[in-house]
Parts: sequence; C-alpha cells; structure tokens
Amino acid sequence: MEQNSPQLLKQIKTLLTVDHILIDIVGDSSVEQTHGKIRCYCPIHGERLFRTLCIDIEDKSFKCSYTMCAGHRGGDLLTLYCMATNSTLMEATKYWAKRLSLDEHLIADDRVVEPDAP
Repeated sequence: MEQNSPQLLKQIKTLLTVDHILIDIVGDSSVEQTHGKIRCYCPIHGERLFRTLCIDIEDKSFKCSYTMCAGHRGGDLLTLYCMATNSTLMEATKYWAKRLSLDEHLIADDRVVEPDAP
C-alpha cells in the first residue's frame, strides 16, 4: 500500500486547482487576477492590508512576498493548503482525496511519501 501513496499525492497535486484553494482558504473578497496570477491577502500570516500572496495559476504554485512569512519560500497548492490550515501533509492528503473523490485507501497508514520529481 505504501507504494501507492506517492501516486495518490501526485493525483491530488494534478487535480487540485487554484479555485479549490481559493474557496477553501482565501475566499473571494480579496482576490485580484491579472496575467495568469492571483494576488490576495495571505492566509498563512493573516495579512489583511496588502495582497502579499501570489498564486501562479498555470504552475499551480504560490509565494508570499512578506519575507517573515513561512509562505515566502513558496511551494505548490497542497503546501499552501497545509500552511494556511495548519494541517499536516497526511491530513491534507486525506481531506483532498475525499474532496476530489479519489481512493483515500491508497494512503499509507501514518505517512504520505512525496513522489519522485520528474
């Protein structure tokens, strides 16, 4: 079963869209979209004044421009979800497997293994 965890994680990262993330953690009141990028208030450090979070729609990646934010290093949408909701990769994987109607039984008992980079 463990060898399937990377496959499930890869499926989630492929199917997870910016819209999923916006609906779940950002809302729509703070969103500005231009040139394939979305700028919004950062849910990681609780920004409510400047739109410091930038999400690249095509790459499905994010980065916060506030250097003191944990999101400044950036990452993929699943990482953004984990950071914004203070959930572990395992919790996020189970949540999104269910939301995206994937087989969550492919998750290893207590851990999720990152798939090898292409």
